Amino acid sequence: MPALLHRRSRGPRRLLPGPGCGRAARADRGRASVLRQLGGPLTTAGIADRLGLAPSTVSEHLSVLADADVVTRHRVGRSVYYQLTDTGRALLALLSGEDVLHAVS
Repeated sequence: MPALLHRRSRGPRRLLPGPGCGRAARADRGRASVLRQLGGPLTTAGIADRLGLAPSTVSEHLSVLADADVVTRHRVGRSVYYQLTDTGRALLALLSGEDVLHAVS
């Protein structure tokens, strides 16, 4: 699987191929898993339940994805809902081997 998102130890988060270290690869796989769950608006807890991950882990992945403009977040009461942007849909299409133009139209 190609690297999805990599957070540099200092400086801004960005959409880049990550280094070959195991920790970055695990984070990239985790973000890809979170991204694949966002067919519609979901909360951190909803994604965590689906993936069997700690909400704090999912929250960290969503924060990176939001900073990279791959997902948007909006608050409804006490809940925060995340969903894919056009960039997120295109990235998901690339990860799935789909036609990118079809994914964002």
